[in-house]
Order: sequence, then structure tokens, then C-alpha cells
Amino acid sequence: METKDIVNWGIISCARIAESAVIPGIKASSNGKLYAISGKTEAKLRDFEKRHAPEKAYDSYEALLADPNVDAVYIPLPNSMHLEWVKKAAQSGKHILCEKPLSLTVEQVKEMQAACEKNGVILMEAFAYRHNPAIIKVKELLDQGVIGKPALIEGHFSFLPGDENDIRLQKDLGGGSLYDVGSYPINLFRYLTGKQPEEICAQAIMHPKTGVDTDVCVAYSYGDGLLGMIHCSFNVVFMNGFTIAGDKGILEYPGLYHATGHIPIRILRQDAVTEPMQQEEIIRVNCQDNYMLEVEQFGRCILNGEKPRLSLAETMDNLATIKRIHDLIGY
Repeated sequence: METKDIVNWGIISCARIAESAVIPGIKASSNGKLYAISGKTEAKLRDFEKRHAPEKAYDSYEALLADPNVDAVYIPLPNSMHLEWVKKAAQSGKHILCEKPLSLTVEQVKEMQAACEKNGVILMEAFAYRHNPAIIKVKELLDQGVIGKPALIEGHFSFLPGDENDIRLQKDLGGGSLYDVGSYPINLFRYLTGKQPEEICAQAIMHPKTGVDTDVCVAYSYGDGLLGMIHCSFNVVFMNGFTIAGDKGILEYPGLYHATGHIPIRILRQDAVTEPMQQEEIIRVNCQDNYMLEVEQFGRCILNGEKPRLSLAETMDNLATIKRIHDLIGY
């Protein structure tokens, strides 16, 4: 039997993130090939085809899924459409990388999981930042105890959509800041701590017309002396990064979730309990493009049997926390 060393990728829709992030990641990867694209708007599809030069361009998602040469698909559709197209892709025998949030509820992820297991395909949520070597290094540093026992973890993510027609502001499409930018610190906190909060408090501002949450502040208690704070917003200029404080120091990650280049991790320590922070250490981690790393890792899962970096159990934990927060803010 011939052994494949390249994954033929198909893109479900001509979404902006596919063009700006994932298609370049596929082209830069060592084990992926942009084989096919699909779209429902003729002009946009032809524009994508001209600029990205896939082997195939289909005017329907179904036609792309019917192509036997497509090994894996990337799905960047609106959140409300993920369940339908993940199941259809699984039934077509395609491995699936689906944009975050993977779905809107834990129950929907369980449906996806069952469909993928039945058809022998791999499914992973596309949290590209989790492939960032600097984020992985932060986890290693915390596990090594560089700041002692963590007592507070604080994270932010905000930006201005700039257009009231943005799908992120449409409730029927699964919009809202918590599903979008808020899902990053929620996922990050679980990754770094390895657990879910015991108690949650939350406040939100809702869009006056569409009813989605545009701003959310969340407070966690893990029940063991660790607290967490999250802020996500569509009404604040771009803000990224997180801080973790412990009984021996503070770790600051001022970089972007999708940063590239030599990213600094700042560690502050104090000489004595009564003294201000005096010792500073900067650890710089060279980071390649997250999306390329994500594509390559998923490719290794398909070609070599590697385990996906994000498990579906973790995805379901994320959505369970989002559900708890949504219930608190009345979404």
C-alpha cells in the first residue's frame, strides 16, 4: 500500500480567516497542500481561485466533499453551521479541522464526535494559538513552579468588529464576544490549570439591537486558593495577553495569542516578602506561524497517527464553561 506524505486540503467557504490565516498556513506547511476551495458566491469563489490557485474550485460545499482526492477539510463557517457541515464532512470520510468554537453546545459536540467515530475520521477544534511554542513554554514554566503556587490568572481579549453586519454580532449565527474572543482565555485557563472553575460570577453588556454579548467580565474561583479573571469585548480596542501571579513571582505574557517571532515571557520575582518586585527575567521563545503549526500537527495526526493537540473532551469542557457564563448573563 502506498504511504501518503501530503494531506490534500479542501476549504469549506471563502471566509476571511481562511484567506488571511489558514490557506497561508497550508501553503507554508511541510505536509499539506491546498487542493480545493468551495464557495456559494460565484464572484468571490473566482477571486479566491485566482489569488490562491488551488487545483479545484467548487461552487458548492457538497461538491468539494464528494471529491475523493480531498483528505481533510477546514470549516470556517458561522458558528451555527458547524454541526451540519462537520457531520456532512464526516459522512464523506474527510478529516475535519473546524474553527472555534467547534459548536454551540456540548450536546452538539457529542453528535459530531459520534459521526466522526462512526466514519473513522479525526476532528479537532481550530485553536491555532495552542500550537504557539511560547504558550507551550508558559505551561512548562508554571508546571516547573517558577512563580510558586498560582493565586491569580487574568486574561483579556478584545477588538472592534467595526461593522454591525459582522457575523460575530448576529445571535442566530452563534455570535457574541464570549463565543469569539472570550473562548481564548477560557481555553487558556483550562490548559494552564488543568481544571475547570468551581464557581463563576459574570457581568455583561448586550448589543442593543442584536442581543449578543459585546462585553463580558468573568470571575472564577477554583476552590483551592486560585482565582481567575477574564475580560472579552467587541467595544474595546485590540487588547491581548495574560498574567499569572503566584506566591513566588509573576509571569506576564504581553504578546499576542497569534504572535510570531521572538516572543517575550516576563517573570518578576522579589528578594523578600516586604520588598517590591526586583528581579526580572525575560525568556524569549521563537514562534513560527500558529496556523502553519496547526496544519502540520493535524496533518501528522492523519498521516502518522499523532494525537490531536486539542481533545474533544477539552472542547466540551470549554463549551460547558461558556454555557455556565451564558446562563449567568442571560444569553
